[in-house]
Amino acid sequence: MRKALHGTVQLMLLVVLLLGSNVVFGQRLNTPGERPIPKSALEHIKKNRQKLDLTEADIAEMRVSSESQTKHNGLRHVYLQQLHEGIEIYGAVSNVNLTKDEKVLSMGNRFRKDLRQKAKTTQPGLNAEAAVAAAAKHLGISLRQPLVVKERSNAKNKEVLFSTGGISLEPIPAKLVYQPQEDGSLKLAWEVSIYELDAQNWWNIRLDAVTGKVLDKDNMVVHCQFDNDGPAGTPLHREHSHTVEAPAFIPSVAALAPTANAYNVYAMPVESPSHGPRSFVSTSSINTKASPYGWHSTLVSPAIEYTITRGNNVHAYEDPSNNNNITGLNYSTDGGQDLLFDFPVDFTKQPVEYRDAAITNLFYVSNVMHDVWYQYGFDELSGNFQTNNYDKGGLGGDYVQAEAQDSRNIATTRNNANFSTPRDGLRPRMQMYLWSGKAPVDILKVTAPSGIAGNYKAIEGSFSKPLTTTPVVGKLVLAQVETGSNDEACTAYTNGAAMSGNIAVVYRGACDFAVKTLNAQNAGAIAIVVINNADGDPIIMGGTPTSPVTIPAVMISKTDGLKIRQQLDASQEVTVSLQNNGSGPEVDGDFDNGIIAHEYGHGISIRLTGGPNLVNCLGNAEQAGEGWSDWFGLMITMKPGDKPADKRGVGTYAQNQPTDGNGIRPAPYSTDFAINGYTYGATNNTALSQPHGIGFVWATMIWDLNWAMIEKYGYDADLYNGKGGNNMAMQLIIDGLKLQPCGPGFVDARNAILAADLQNYGGANQQLIWSVFARRGLGFSASQGLATSRTDQVEAFDMPPADPSCQTPVISFALNGTPVEGTPENTIYLGKGPQTATLTATGSDSYVWTPATGLSDAKSATPVFTATAVGTYTYTVTGRTGNCVKDATITIKVVEAPIVCDVPQITVKTNGTPIASAPANTIYIGYGPQSVTLSAKAGDSNSFAWSPATDLKGANTANAVFTPKAAGTYTFTVTASKTGCSSTASVTINVLDVRCGNKVAMCFRGKDLCVNANTVARSLERGYTLGSCSDATPVASEPTFKVYPNPVSSSANIDFTLEEDGAYAIKLVNQVTGEIMTVATGKGKAGDKVTHQFNRGRLSNGTYTVMIESASDVRRFPILLSDK
Repeated sequence: MRKALHGTVQLMLLVVLLLGSNVVFGQRLNTPGERPIPKSALEHIKKNRQKLDLTEADIAEMRVSSESQTKHNGLRHVYLQQLHEGIEIYGAVSNVNLTKDEKVLSMGNRFRKDLRQKAKTTQPGLNAEAAVAAAAKHLGISLRQPLVVKERSNAKNKEVLFSTGGISLEPIPAKLVYQPQEDGSLKLAWEVSIYELDAQNWWNIRLDAVTGKVLDKDNMVVHCQFDNDGPAGTPLHREHSHTVEAPAFIPSVAALAPTANAYNVYAMPVESPSHGPRSFVSTSSINTKASPYGWHSTLVSPAIEYTITRGNNVHAYEDPSNNNNITGLNYSTDGGQDLLFDFPVDFTKQPVEYRDAAITNLFYVSNVMHDVWYQYGFDELSGNFQTNNYDKGGLGGDYVQAEAQDSRNIATTRNNANFSTPRDGLRPRMQMYLWSGKAPVDILKVTAPSGIAGNYKAIEGSFSKPLTTTPVVGKLVLAQVETGSNDEACTAYTNGAAMSGNIAVVYRGACDFAVKTLNAQNAGAIAIVVINNADGDPIIMGGTPTSPVTIPAVMISKTDGLKIRQQLDASQEVTVSLQNNGSGPEVDGDFDNGIIAHEYGHGISIRLTGGPNLVNCLGNAEQAGEGWSDWFGLMITMKPGDKPADKRGVGTYAQNQPTDGNGIRPAPYSTDFAINGYTYGATNNTALSQPHGIGFVWATMIWDLNWAMIEKYGYDADLYNGKGGNNMAMQLIIDGLKLQPCGPGFVDARNAILAADLQNYGGANQQLIWSVFARRGLGFSASQGLATSRTDQVEAFDMPPADPSCQTPVISFALNGTPVEGTPENTIYLGKGPQTATLTATGSDSYVWTPATGLSDAKSATPVFTATAVGTYTYTVTGRTGNCVKDATITIKVVEAPIVCDVPQITVKTNGTPIASAPANTIYIGYGPQSVTLSAKAGDSNSFAWSPATDLKGANTANAVFTPKAAGTYTFTVTASKTGCSSTASVTINVLDVRCGNKVAMCFRGKDLCVNANTVARSLERGYTLGSCSDATPVASEPTFKVYPNPVSSSANIDFTLEEDGAYAIKLVNQVTGEIMTVATGKGKAGDKVTHQFNRGRLSNGTYTVMIESASDVRRFPILLSDK
């Protein structure tokens, strides 16, 4: 195991690492092997040469700069470098995106035209050594050591790799390139890369190869000093609270303090100490797809190689003196053999007291960023950051150097964070700094005039000379400048005499705070007071000075500035005292997970745009690098319960703001225009800073896109394997970065996301994506102008025009098998009948179904749906014919199969010796059996209830005994029940009273007679009938009246027997509303059996009564209408 080593062993290891640096960790010449240009890409360029406005000579020399692949959709991304006479044209890298069958999907053309006419010089006047010296001079530094040639190329670009010369953290490469000029010409230039020793700048400087004049430069270190972040405006606050929840997407968070294998950190999605407590994250939660051997080894083995905060993806260490770990000896936290990284924090003390916890948190978040975004395609082939790529493509040796509490011992370096991204195979560096503690209330004190005298809230700049307990006292003087606004003071002062020895007053806006401060300093000011141009508190000013700043700079609020300005405008002299008697403990940026994610995000967007071998594709004026980085931080700190309109401020912890504070951007991120109303047109306002303000507008748009996707597909807290709208948005953004051209503007980036949706989801979200961007002014007619300009954008809020020939797909549903009788449309009975159905889409050329779950093939016109669980399933098919993309939707119901209830069968049995020829359903009071047993049977029904229960014994059993007390016609209904089902049947019993005193009444030939009981049987044989002659039919037959199934879901059968000749009517009565409707009518004869099928149609669920009406009879039967 490796940990912090001491003495001789440590020195030996250092020597080994240094000797091996060229192989694994060191700078080498960028000489990509000659890979053939894919045939389809080359043919596409040649075929479309005239459309691309290129000559044959312009495409005569091309080289594959780099290549990557998107595994999940098979896209291949090829980046082609244009050359002239064997020398690269700077920035002329076109990307060609190929489908898995090698067809050209899109091309981002960045080739220069008319090379032969525009490139005149082919030989340099300066050699490489002279170019390095000229570049160093431009940076204000001198070579401290001889330049030693480490490698020299024989190529036409004369590329050389020098030693560091004592001025660079990495060996210095130099090569010839052609630098495009504003007039369209191409100048031969030396490109020299110098990584300054303080790691603040990693310059690529291009110098005229003849004169040595600097033509252009770009910086591979992206600084996130939070300079002017917006124009004047009114950030609106909305009262709400944040609830601290358990981390949502790390699956193994220990509930109790473990004894091994854990990190005590602010676990995702907790954004900072302001947002929630620390918790233990187990090493078992590490994603093995992204980090197959954990976070503490570069070996192809589960064995632990390091016990410190170092591994294959990240090496986190402190850098208090900004030596950038050049010796490899900087302190890293050690978790011991048990890998327990549990260290205390006490925020009432200075950060040095809890450096172990800070380093651990930085290590944890950086690894999470590696693992999460690996799932979406920032992998080895795409240039991610790993020491060992495990033979999965790309170049290794480029783990992230994560420097905690950077420059802690250098008081002037505060309130910053940065990330440097060299090409694939070279190590990036993240520098996380401390932030000013809560400012004292008396930094700025107005001493005169008395009317406004007092203490004013002020915040010092991060780059300026720190205030001390010794006050800086002076008179306030308004700046006057040569050109531009006096208030913003972005150019040289014209009132130097009045300013000398006094304190300058300017407003925030239009240029870097460091520029304003240096202008004041050059005019002789002893300090500068910057008035905020936005409502709210002053902010920490950041900036990148081009020369040392020797005066203090403070910001005050817009409201306080107005009081002072009114006095100055009235020619009233205002004097102030500036001093710092001590602020609260400093704030450690290593605990602001959003800022860490932001910095790491720069590495992602830079490596993915233009390919892993080119890192200067996000240096143009309209690029949105800062926006992607903000968005990365927002995405990994989302939590269940968040809402689209919530205020999400960036850097609230580092800024000493509450969790619902505005943060460091012009407005918090929110879909609510009352909170964040920025649109594409705002990027033209130069008061909105570049690049942070421009990036903020882009992040606003794609944050809206994330919420639109969540609204459609839901939120999934699992960022590794989730299927929610947020996961889909993350995939779209990563793929969009790969698809967009080098030097993209907003329209380029929007179009790349639309293209990613077509590839990933078949265009299922085209309408949604267009509507999101159109809402923020990046609609169909929007124009980005030149991506190299930030003032020529044209916003538009329109959608793509409708194509009248564009047809919406038609979907049909067909069960695969014979359906259960009465099955409703688009319905499957689970467990009964066909369990699959074929969905058929017509009207388009290609189709994509979403979601894909439950379908056999989500890209087929005829996918098969398989029912597995009860539920309602809604599918959207996106049909595409050329540029026509339309959606259609179908809803499928999977319901429990209806339970078949058998209709009860009723038998009537007399209790005693039956009367010969008398029907069983007739009782004669006074003669023969005086009761009958009503027996019901209904399949496997196990519960019976008879009604009415009058004169019944056993009314809640299958066998009820009826003993009448009076003559009459008695109808009994039995309800047979089992789980989930019930059905009914009825029977009628006729009761005649044949008592005649102590004899029996009989009728013979129309004459009433009273006979002895012992002669009744003989009398019946002779033709007598029981009962008086006036009695109705003495022997009644059992009527039949059934409704089944009951309850009724869709249809039922009504069976009955006519009891008399004539007309009949079947009616249905709603027992709630009393509404009566006629179901059917007819005619028949007594004894006819009638069957009618009843369809419920659109009748509401509820209790109804079926009535059979004839001339002299009405029979009723209750039924229940129910969907279940």
